[in-house]
Amino acid sequence: MRRTSAAACLAIAGTLLSACVSEVRFAPRTQDWTVAGDEATWRAGDVEVSASLAAADGRYPIRGEIRCRSRAEVAFVPEVSSEGGDFGEVRDPAAAGALPSPVVASEFVSAPPAATDGASAIAFSLRPDVNWSHTPAVGSTVTYTIVVRTAAGDVRCPFAFRVATSETRVTVLGWIGISVGVVAIFAALTIGATAYFVATEF
Repeated sequence: MRRTSAAACLAIAGTLLSACVSEVRFAPRTQDWTVAGDEATWRAGDVEVSASLAAADGRYPIRGEIRCRSRAEVAFVPEVSSEGGDFGEVRDPAAAGALPSPVVASEFVSAPPAATDGASAIAFSLRPDVNWSHTPAVGSTVTYTIVVRTAAGDVRCPFAFRVATSETRVTVLGWIGISVGVVAIFAALTIGATAYFVATEF
């Protein structure tokens, strides 16, 4: 009977955890970004930087892409974080399934050639100023300077975002799962209790 109760409690906890999803959205902290839907865009000369405002799961929640009309090298300079280790990942946006490379603070990497002749593009994902252990608090920040080096000189993008909304909710499918789980757990407890009383009676 005790084993049945313990299993039921674990099942309830697992059902609740699987039914909950976290929704975190970013917002730019400076006025030089143009927001359209789920994307913010910054432009200067031949350089365009875009960022997804919907946070991704994992260590590097903010994602984006840098596009340049010429060949370029890119560096990510953290402005706040003093923690060591990798600051994010970069990859070729045109190479599906390609393994990402780690971002080392202030170290330049070459942006892969884009489809347009002479152009280049690189996708990236970055960690926040302070690593998130759980759902982040509203106001948590991501602060970098992205330096794009071209033949014409360096372009510096102020990549500064904050968490605008952060909430955990239960999905519709999650509610269905909880309902089914509760019914199944109740049935298991009923069967277990019945078996227990029958065994003790006889």
